[in-house]
Parts: sequence; structure tokens; C-alpha cells
Amino acid sequence: MVALNERVIAMLGSGLYKSRDRRATGSCRWGGIGCGLLILPILGLLGLLPASLAAAEWYVALSGDNSAGTNWATAYTNLQTAVDGAGADAVIYVKADTFGRTNQIDLSSKQNLRITGGYAGTAPEPGTLSANYSVFARSSGNTRLFYGSATTVTIERLTAASGYINAHGAGMRFENGSAVTLSNVVIRNNTIPADDYGNMSRGAGLYISNGSLTAVDCRFDSNVMSYANWAARELGGGLYSENATTRLERSAFVGNYLYVKHYEAYGGAIYITGGSLIASNCSFLSNGATDGYAGSTAPYTYGGAIYLAASVNPVVLYGSHFSVNYVGGITATDRGGAVLFINGSTVNAMIEACSLEANNTGSAEEAVRIDAASSVVFCNSLISGSSDSAIQKAGAGRLVVTNCLFTSNARHGVYTTAGTATVVTATIADNMGWGITNSSATAVVSNCIVWNNTLGGIVNVSSVANTCDQEVQGGTGNFTNNPRFFMGYYLASNGLSFQTDSSPCIDAGGDTAANLGLSGRTTRTDGIGDAGAVDCGYHYSNGVA
Repeated sequence: MVALNERVIAMLGSGLYKSRDRRATGSCRWGGIGCGLLILPILGLLGLLPASLAAAEWYVALSGDNSAGTNWATAYTNLQTAVDGAGADAVIYVKADTFGRTNQIDLSSKQNLRITGGYAGTAPEPGTLSANYSVFARSSGNTRLFYGSATTVTIERLTAASGYINAHGAGMRFENGSAVTLSNVVIRNNTIPADDYGNMSRGAGLYISNGSLTAVDCRFDSNVMSYANWAARELGGGLYSENATTRLERSAFVGNYLYVKHYEAYGGAIYITGGSLIASNCSFLSNGATDGYAGSTAPYTYGGAIYLAASVNPVVLYGSHFSVNYVGGITATDRGGAVLFINGSTVNAMIEACSLEANNTGSAEEAVRIDAASSVVFCNSLISGSSDSAIQKAGAGRLVVTNCLFTSNARHGVYTTAGTATVVTATIADNMGWGITNSSATAVVSNCIVWNNTLGGIVNVSSVANTCDQEVQGGTGNFTNNPRFFMGYYLASNGLSFQTDSSPCIDAGGDTAANLGLSGRTTRTDGIGDAGAVDCGYHYSNGVA
């Protein structure tokens, strides 16, 4: 064999395979056959290629014969075997089978590894995709499904289910600088059971620290930490991220929850500390944090959907929907933020084009609670049907509410007790407490409509201007005329069906639509875009006429 190897190398070096046809692409051809097509197989047979080049593609299927792993027929039956053999930039194709696991799949130290599942297992390889994902599920014992340290990995069309372990990350755990990309991945039914005294359980679905996570078109479903020991603490039912760059796109968090016996449960769906969070076009449904203790010392349950802790910058929630998320339990105090709880003095958050509807319907807790933050901005967003206030702000820092609609909440629209608050071009109506109430914050209101709130409109704020309020306010440009809502909270436009008078809130603001970034949006049933003097109240993206 050595002599044969030497002969092949000699032929290559002698130019025996010299090009007879050099095309514009620069490819070398001999006799109409690509030179690379001849050389690479020969080198592979002789064992002269680096492992990462000779075996850049691997196959995993229960129907394989578990021999070479180079196609569906010879596919490995265990994903770990393919991972162990994969070099940098390798791709592992996985058939849409259900793979039972009794131990975790270790992806540590892999570089640019891609695991792509959901294949039908047909030739020519890799073949067509199945309608189903590849499923990795715990079959017995206590184990998580996936682990990675200092790895760079992309995982596609795969389900990690039923992990069960008394450690962080029952479904997946990544740490030490790992860069993880998930696409069309389902993480479901993973559980962290009773914890040791005084410890914190983190990330039943997925745990990541000191790295990056990108999840696109993913689903975190029914991951739980449930009824832990007396002093156990639980953080992040679906996802826990610590000092990591976290990006979520078009992903859903459904039915993730924390249930403590006595101490803390923070972030039913997500807990973030350090790093950053950007979530766009995501949905959060029925996630929660609750307790089961009726004694004198209350547990703490905060952030039914999301809990933001120290030094998360930036935070952007865009185009996302939150519904029926909750915090609760037996104890009636020390809980808050059915959707979002912020407790980081350096957090800078932007919540834009989001809807928060019917959250915490079982008990009285605000949709959003801000205990500490540098800056929180709500823009073009809706909060309705909460079991307490829409937003409650304490602590230093700034709250800005601009072009928002807060309606039909069971307590106040905006409730501030410290820091600064600015509310501009908002409609705050039909809430069961005050529209806007303040105790010790510096609060400023302008160009708003505050109407038909049970306890009253605006109270104890620093200044009000160019606002339609249900009670008389001092200041410039304020008025108490009926805003003439129509079809919800649009402003009536004279001349349209059943509308004989236009709303007095049209063109009643003290600034221009352009200056406030509202040009083209509308308050009116006829859909005419705002221009010139700004209309008071919330501006929709289009009309209803």
C-alpha cells in the first residue's frame, strides 16, 4: 500500500492529470471529468485526507446498519457516535426517528458543527425532508438531552423532550463561550425536580451561560420546575440565560412554569441576567410562576413570562404577543409582573409593537412591574385585561410610555411611585382604578386621552398638557370633552356611518405628528394619517372605514 500511495502522489506531482480544459471558473478538468472528482476519492481511499474533509457529512438513523455513517444505509444509530467523529464544519443528517436517551449527547469543543434533522432517509443523500422532526427523548433514568461546553453548533428540525435531571438545563445546557443556533427546534416537557436545600435550579428547557443563543422558529413548551424542596429557588422555566447574547425570532413559549414550596420562582418562561435579549415576533402563552405555601413567610413569585435581572443591555421586545401568563399561589403578597418583571438597575429595555392581553386572570397582579431599571420604553403597544394595573413602576430610573393603548385593566393604567415617568400620545381608558396615578415619581403627561376610568383620570402628576381627561386638569390645552370613541378606541370622523360629529381630540395635541414619529399612523375611523398638529391618544397603523 505504501508503494501504491507513493505512485499516486508521484503521478499527481508529475502532472499526469494536467488540465486539458481550464474553464472560466478556474476548475481543472481532464478528459471532461473534474480533476477534484478523481483526486478526492483516491485520497480518501488511501487515508490521506484530514478527517474533517474525508468525513464532512455523517448520517444518523435507526434504520442504518451502524457501520460507517456515510449514508442512510450505513448510518449510525446513535447521534453521539457521529458527533464524536465529526471534525470542524461537519454536517450530521438525522432521520425523523425517535431516539431514546439514557444519557446526554455531549457536543463540547465542536466547531461549526451542524446537526440537521427531520429527513425521510431516502437516497440520493441527504434526500427529502419528512413532515416530522427528529426526536430525542429520555427513555429511562435521569438525564438531560444535550450538553455543550465551548462549542459552536447549529441544530435544526429537532425535538428535545422529557429530560429529567436535578441540575441546570434538563433539556439542553450550554456554557463556557458556546455559540448556539437553533432553527425549528422544539424543547418540551423537560423537568428539574426537587432541588437541594438553598440551591437555585435554572432553565428546565434550556440553560446557557457566557456565550450566545439564537433561536428562530422554535418552541419552548411545558418545561417545568415543580414543588421543589423547602428552600429551593427556581429561575427560568423555559430558558435561563446568564451573561449571554440571546436572540429569539418567531418563537413560542407555551405552558412553561415554576412551582415553589417556599422561596423564589422568577421567570416562568424566561430568566435573563447579564448579556442581552432581543425577541421579535414571538408569542408567550400560559407561562407562570406560583407557590404552594400558606405560612407566614411569603414566597416570591415574579415574572410570569419574563424576568430581567441585573445588567441586561440591550433588551428589545418587538412585535410579540403575551396572553394568559401569570404569577400567583396561596400567598397574596410578594409577587408581581404577570408578563414582565424588571429588577436590574442598569437594564435598558424597549418594548415596541407588543400586545399584552388577559394576563394573570386568576389573581390580582399587574402585567408589568418595574422595581429597578435605568430606562424602560413602551412604544406602539397594547395592555388590556390584566388582573391588576397595566404597568407599576418603583425605584429610580425612567419610564416612557408613547403611543400606547391601556384599557380594561382591573386596577390602574399607569402606577408610578419613584423615578421619572413620561406618558405621551396614549389612550388610557376603562380601567377599574385610576388612569394614571403617582405618589413620589416625577410624572409628565401630554397629548393623551384618559377616559372613563373607575377611580378617576390623572392624579398627583407633575404636569399635564394638551390632554383629554375625564376630570378638569390645570395646565395648557387640557379639556374634558367626550373623546367620541368609535369601534373600540378610534376617534369618530364626521360623515362616516353613525358618526355625526368628529372627535375633539383630532388635531388637539401640542406637538406635530412628525416630531412624535406618528406621521401616517391614524387615530381616526376613516384611516386618514395624522399630519400637522398631532391628534391626542393612541395612533393605530390603519383605520376601520
